[in-house]
Amino acid sequence: MVVNGVAITAEQVEAGKASMTKGPFTFLDVQSALQKAGVPEANSVAYRAADRLMQIQRKAGLIAFKSKVWTPCAS
Repeated sequence: MVVNGVAITAEQVEAGKASMTKGPFTFLDVQSALQKAGVPEANSVAYRAADRLMQIQRKAGLIAFKSKVWTPCAS
């Protein structure tokens, strides 16, 4: 995935996905996980990467927004 000209590695994407598998989570949890994995905060790269990753996961039916929180869907 390329965000604002910065390549996001598969390992960084997996770190973001992993943050969405444990109970309820927020957008900031995903963004923080990406930043800890090395995605730069500058130029809103981590923000946009978290947004895109959550969109992909939602469209795949892996996460849902229920009762004002994001939750992983039962598989």
